[in-house]
Amino acid sequence: MADPRQLRSLDDVRAAANSDPLLLWAAGGLLDGARAFFLGEATAVAAPALSGRDRLAVTGPAGAAATLVRALLPRLGPAFRPLGDENLVRDLVTRLPELEFVDAFGWMQTEAATGHGGGPRG
Repeated sequence: MADPRQLRSLDDVRAAANSDPLLLWAAGGLLDGARAFFLGEATAVAAPALSGRDRLAVTGPAGAAATLVRALLPRLGPAFRPLGDENLVRDLVTRLPELEFVDAFGWMQTEAATGHGGGPRG
């Protein structure tokens, strides 16, 4: 099995993760100890203390993501838990017996103004 390769810039993360907003959020400019990796068609960002926990945000096809997560968890330590699309995380749990599904995570994003909030109105 090939080793995961580390991504060194946010632009590299954006390209490898197909601009996945969850991974870009987790990468946070690769500051505060966040590290990003890819292997095959999967990308992951290890982000310590992201939203109160050590997270491993992951995207990609389930088989490729499982291979990447399997390679990264021993390096990162047992505190890092996968975070991503619910179906992907559930699939990872079936492929990697050391994982346990704890809860679903929801992500909402918009590229357009919603008309709500404290911004100026005109």
